[in-house]
Formats: sequence, structure tokens, C-alpha cells
Amino acid sequence: MNEYKNVKNIYQNKIISPENSIIEMIEYLKNKIDYRIIDLHKHKYYYEKTKSNIYNSYCNENKKINSDHFIIEVWEIINNEKSSMYYSNFDDTIYVVFEYKTEFISSNSNDLLAELIVKKGINTKDIEKKNNTYMNYLFFLKYAIDNHSID
Repeated sequence: MNEYKNVKNIYQNKIISPENSIIEMIEYLKNKIDYRIIDLHKHKYYYEKTKSNIYNSYCNENKKINSDHFIIEVWEIINNEKSSMYYSNFDDTIYVVFEYKTEFISSNSNDLLAELIVKKGINTKDIEKKNNTYMNYLFFLKYAIDNHSID
């Protein structure tokens, strides 16, 4: 817990609050990289696994939205000049998962995920409660700053 206090004290001015919506984050990324939408329904195992991960995530902790109601969008990030900063230390295809109702965001690229979580921000209620969302945000904030994923 002391490490999180230190992170908060050191990086207090980097915390983004209030948080941006999932729509704003999708627009942010659309303007930054090239992507192609993947139809996850064609990959039943990955679709079910993704739904389970979202259902059990901190984003659904209080909402408890039934996974049958999720609206999931999966992007394959095209490896080109725009995305070179993410692919420079990554040998595989990069994917990003968005879920609209829980506002879940995930990626198999830690650098991209940390950037998106930090840029999304956090609401004041989570900061005051120091809940899982807050702790997760601080973890990604520290990672993003340590790895130069954000300014």
C-alpha cells in the first residue's frame, strides 16, 4: 500500500479526472493509429473467454452486467508508421478490446493498455474510495510513466 501512496504523491499531477468515456477513448485511438475490426464471434473460444474476462473485471465489479448484454469490439492494430511505437518492443499482432457497457478496455500490448487506461482517467468517487479501480489506475500510471508510454 505504501508504494501506491508514493505513486499518488509523486504523480498526483498526472492523474486524469474526471474520466473520459469509452466513446472518447475509441475516438482518441482512431485518430492515432490504423486498425481493422475483428469479428470475434467467428472465434467462439476467444469470444467466450473475452466475455468471461470482462464480466470478472474491475470494470464490471459494481455494475454486474450480464455477459450476454456486452457490446464487444475488437481491433487489430495495423503495424505501420503510426503504430511503430507500440510494435517496437512487440513481436506479435496487437489487439485492443473495448466493451461499451462496462467501459472495459484491454490490449495484449502493455504499453498501449497503460496509455489507454491513463488517458481514460478515473472518476473522483474512485479516487476518494481508493477502490480496485483506483489501485488499478495507479498501477498503470506508474507503468506508463516508467516506460514512457505517456507524456
